[in-house]
Amino acid sequence: MSNEVKKKSFNKIVYEGYLKENTLERGKNNDGTKELIKGSITVAISKTEEYKFFYTANKYTSNGNENKVYQNLEKVLPANTVSVASLLSTDPDMTVDYAFTKASKIYGFGSFSEYIRKEENGNVVTFPSFRGQMSVSLKKEGSEFNPHARFQVSGKINGIYKEKKEDIETGAYIIDLMIPEYSFNPDKYPNKAINISFVARQEQPILAASAYYKVGDSIYFEGVLRNISQQETKQTGTRQLIGGITKPVYETTYTFVNEREISECDEPFKDGHECFVSNEDAVQMLAERERIINDTPVFEKKENTSFEKPQGTKIGANESNSTQKKFMI
Repeated sequence: MSNEVKKKSFNKIVYEGYLKENTLERGKNNDGTKELIKGSITVAISKTEEYKFFYTANKYTSNGNENKVYQNLEKVLPANTVSVASLLSTDPDMTVDYAFTKASKIYGFGSFSEYIRKEENGNVVTFPSFRGQMSVSLKKEGSEFNPHARFQVSGKINGIYKEKKEDIETGAYIIDLMIPEYSFNPDKYPNKAINISFVARQEQPILAASAYYKVGDSIYFEGVLRNISQQETKQTGTRQLIGGITKPVYETTYTFVNEREISECDEPFKDGHECFVSNEDAVQMLAERERIINDTPVFEKKENTSFEKPQGTKIGANESNSTQKKFMI
């Protein structure tokens, strides 16, 4: 790393929405010596789009001062908020639509993280995930409310390729980005990086991906998160039952969209800029990422007889949209 320029990277998510679920709780660290608050906040942008952010904050900072993040999380513990999940659990007859009107409205900050899972056969799958940063707060009654989830990132391009759906090019581009995570004490805690993919669908980002950016460039861009699940049910035919009774047959299609869409792109950074990532730094950070992957224990599967939609998605060109069909009679 250069001694002349203090390195910097962007990895920021800003969100605002309805409190879907709140699992924050008081506790202690593994050896029981420090008080903390940990858990997750699930924010819903709509009834079909939601994001889960994981928070952990010690009560006191390393120098013994009261931690402002901890104090902030105290204000949004489950006892001080109303979530959609808590409303539905206490009143089974309540509709989801009504629960949304009564749920707390929140806003906060987060960042991208990378969940790593190692299978028994040695294969490694990485899942884009989110961690909470700084704070999460309740919206004041009567204040402007604009549900959204947006991101700002910078890093070094690992790959650029055309998006395909069922082997057909969509016109969009996928950019694989190495996002640096600089350490405050690199001698003790080495710098590392995470790999996250982003999609360019709009005119300006597509132009950047196809004509201006190349693998190895250090770049910055902004965009919108999309983690949407939808279902559509329609009649596809009829069944003839004994006794001359006709019964309709319905087909329900479930569509899941999980992507990070770029909306604005800047020109690549030049050497000497605080966000420029040199090849030397990239090699070191990716080596540290590889070490973390190698040290990750094998994932232990738990017996589960029910079907659940996976919370993560394997990074790749085909992750943006997937459709499953379920037939109902």
